[in-house]
Order: sequence, then C-alpha cells, then structure tokens
Amino acid sequence: MKKRVLMIAYTGYTGDARIKREAGTLVQDGRFETKLLCLREGEQKRSYVADGVRVEELNMPKYSGNSAIQYLFSYIHFLVRSFFACSWHFLCGKVDIVHVHNMPNCLVFAALLPRIFGKKVILDVHDCMPELFSIKFKKLTGLFFKILCWEESVSCSFADKVICVNHVQRDLMVKRGVDERKLFVSMNVPDHRIFRRRDPYSRGVAPPESLKMVYHGTIAKRLGVDLAIQAVAELREKTPGLEFHFWGGGEYLQECRNLSCRLGVENRIHFNGIVKVEELTTVLSPMELGIAPNRRSSATEVMLPVKMLEYVMMGIPVLAPRLKAIQYYFSEDKVGYFDPDDLESLKDAILKVYADEQRGRKMARKAQLFLDRYGWEKQSADFIDFYLSV
Repeated sequence: MKKRVLMIAYTGYTGDARIKREAGTLVQDGRFETKLLCLREGEQKRSYVADGVRVEELNMPKYSGNSAIQYLFSYIHFLVRSFFACSWHFLCGKVDIVHVHNMPNCLVFAALLPRIFGKKVILDVHDCMPELFSIKFKKLTGLFFKILCWEESVSCSFADKVICVNHVQRDLMVKRGVDERKLFVSMNVPDHRIFRRRDPYSRGVAPPESLKMVYHGTIAKRLGVDLAIQAVAELREKTPGLEFHFWGGGEYLQECRNLSCRLGVENRIHFNGIVKVEELTTVLSPMELGIAPNRRSSATEVMLPVKMLEYVMMGIPVLAPRLKAIQYYFSEDKVGYFDPDDLESLKDAILKVYADEQRGRKMARKAQLFLDRYGWEKQSADFIDFYLSV
C-alpha cells in the first residue's frame, strides 16, 4: 500500500522548484501518493493534478510586502487554514506523513492532530528564518532575532525529522541546538528532468566583444542586483558588447528599472518578467555568463543559490561572491569569485570573463564536478531512502 504524504507550503506550486522536485520524485518512485496544501495563485482557488501531485489551493494569496506585522498575520491565517485542512485529511484517513516546507517553521503545528496520533512530521527548512527576517526587517531589535530562534527551536523539536538545504545550514542548526540525529540534507539542485547537463565546450562561440550576462529569480536589494547594474554601467566603455538580462520579479524590481535609467544603461539592461521553471532552459540557453551577486549577511552566508547551480548545469560560467556556503562547495578555479559588496571586485570578475571566453568555459567545466557528487540523479535516491526510513 502506498504511503500518503501531505505537504504544506506557504507558496504556490508552480513557482517553487524545490517542492515540485521533491513531490515529483516521491510520485515517480511509485510507493507514495503526494498531495500539497498551498496558497492560491490566481483569483480563484483551484484543485488540480500536476506531475502526478494533487494540488489543493487554500483560499488566500501570498503576502509579499515589507511589513513584519502583515507577514505575521498572513502566516497565522495560513497556519489556521492549513491546520483545519490537514486535520480533515487525517480524519478521512488520507495522511501517513506530513511534510511541511518553511517559511514559517511553525507551520509544522498544522500537523498537530496527525502528530498526536503517531503520524510522522517532517520540517523542510528552505531558509533560515532568523537570519533572513533579521536582514529583511533591519529596524527590529535583537529580541526579534531571539524570538525567531526560539520559533525555529520549538518547531524543530515538534518535527520528527528536519531537512536542510545544505551542509553549512545544517551545521548552523546543530550549533543552535537542533538534534543532529534529526537532520537530513536535501540540496537545492536543478531537477535533471527539466535541466539537461550541457558541456560548456558544446555551447556556441559568442561574437567578438559580446557577452550576455543573466540573473534570474527574486529581485531584492539583499541579493545585490543593484551592484551588478552599477558594474554594467561603469564598464560600458570597456565592454561595448555586454548585455544584462533579468528574469524574475520582486520588491526591488521597479527600483532596479529606475537605477538602470538613471545610470543611462536601460538599453543594456533587459527586464524580461517572470518565467516558469519549465521554460528556464529555453531562456537561459543563449546566455554566456551567470551571476549571483548576493550581499554579505548572516542569511546569505548560509545560502547556496539554486540559480547558480542551474547555470552550472547548463554549462554557463558563474560569478559569485565569496560567501561561506558557496565556498564550501566551489573552489577558486570553479567560479569567478568577487568580494561581496565590492563594486571594483565585481567589475574585475566580469572583465576577466569578457576578455577571455576560454577562461569561462574552463571554470564552467570544473564547476560541473559539483554535479557528479550532489546532482539530483544521486540525491533523489538518498531522498527516497530517507523517506522510507521515516
């Protein structure tokens, strides 16, 4: 008999690659039935099946503003709705395992009733909430950080197992007191069913003095996108063929548009909107340099940007800041490193690839050694073994 997995996430299904990858892997294995309770993505809530995963949208949208209070109310609202939905599914005999994706961590308490009756609960920590929220809401005090650490601790204690996104994050959570025996690492790597590994040397040769640089995903100041725009502006004389392409959206999008206009590079900076995960390979294919310009913070130190790994998968050379999680997995010969928050260092990294295409190809090939060890082809088997052990 198949194990019935109920996932809960404060997000939509179509835009979250990690949820799609993990849920799809369980369904594809054949020993699990997977259902997701998530946010409404359109004007009306829907129930549908995608990739074999049954998706049930709860009737509320995602909050994406800048108010900590509004985030709190939205999280509480979703927690209440998901608690009743999860309890109903349990009472109908449709739950063996509850898999909760943060943020927030306290969503695990939506599984209170199944947990009381012996069902297993998994907390999947996409992001470290204390670090991320302390950066997003800088005006709040150190007490706020301590409260979020307490929320994380209580939530992890409630869960039977906790999934981390990388080994640096795992080490941080152990340091904060989470039981190491509960922890399992399932990394945010590209789904090989969508992204096909491509040899950097099989990519076409770019026209002389041409370089298409790309960033995709959330457009936020903490992720350093404005620094990359400034670098393009200051390099306009030295790099006449440099273009910078954005795919994504976020709270900082309009400010980035305004910045590119103020700096006079609106003809070089291209904002292309949000694209579905399944369409990323098409839009990224012509790109020649990927960038993950994260600023240094307690949150970004433990992040390994999935966009960076998608570039690696596609054979695109990557520029990245010297931050702890990135350096844990990639040596200096695999990535074009620059010092975080350092405009001159970033400009120098861009110029090195612009002036030497073969340098970029060599970096990209060496970076793909990461996939031999951590690619989803291998991790998917470990993920299934983990689930069978729960």
